[in-house]
Amino acid sequence: MSKATVVVRHLNAPHQTESLTKFQPLNDALKAEIQTAVGELFDRFGGAALLKESKEVFVKPNGIDGQPYCYTRPEVVEAVIRYWYAHGAKKVYLFENSTQSNATRLVYAVVGYDAICKRTGAVPVYLDEDKTVEFTFEGKPSEKDDPLGYQNNPLTLLQILYLDHGGKGGWTMVMGEGHDTKEINAITGKVLIVGDCAINEVGDRLISRLGKKNVYLSHKCNSLADSAAAMFHLMHVNPMEFAPINPIKATTCLLLSKRHGSSALVPSVFSNIIKTV
Repeated sequence: MSKATVVVRHLNAPHQTESLTKFQPLNDALKAEIQTAVGELFDRFGGAALLKESKEVFVKPNGIDGQPYCYTRPEVVEAVIRYWYAHGAKKVYLFENSTQSNATRLVYAVVGYDAICKRTGAVPVYLDEDKTVEFTFEGKPSEKDDPLGYQNNPLTLLQILYLDHGGKGGWTMVMGEGHDTKEINAITGKVLIVGDCAINEVGDRLISRLGKKNVYLSHKCNSLADSAAAMFHLMHVNPMEFAPINPIKATTCLLLSKRHGSSALVPSVFSNIIKTV
């Protein structure tokens, strides 16, 4: 395998001193530095000579989520797109498939990528709305590859909802397997069971004793959409808080994504009101 070259550029203009949980637009000095740095980067590797016969350019940002600093800065994305159009590209495509519990079209609207595409003429590509092709990985995955995968996402989401969105407690979450029978029998109130291992082990018992209305099920090993739907309802957090744009625009994005065949698993916008899992 050939060695990759990684280029790191330090920007000198000052930026925010506040917590990075609060997104701040870049000042003009930083924008100018980014424009220069992007140009120097691509020039270093050949600039226009890198274009293929089609003159098409595919830009893959990190657009997994719309939360602050979970995505490539829009100023950088726009600088890259403008560079390639200025250097002979006929078409620039901006493509991404956002993480679980997100619709890529909605993330683009939240972070400003859709507006960039309109300004520059770039073509937005939402991979969750595209056709999928099966791919078989060589080798066999095991628990060693992700020993805490079923825990990390639910616990991270729990922390975000509680600390950043004022989520409420007063309920129990069960994960994994090999649970003490006495502890399970002592559970009262509402309970979220995460993962099929835990559901298969204690689900029927808890539903029989507590009632289906008090038991929430998040299937598979790591269904973030199901876990989010349950926590939105249990913690009384409006899922639309995660899309800090006009509610009508956010709803329109979700409807359009479904209309265009999105395979994204997204909690209902009414998850905080209606129990859906």
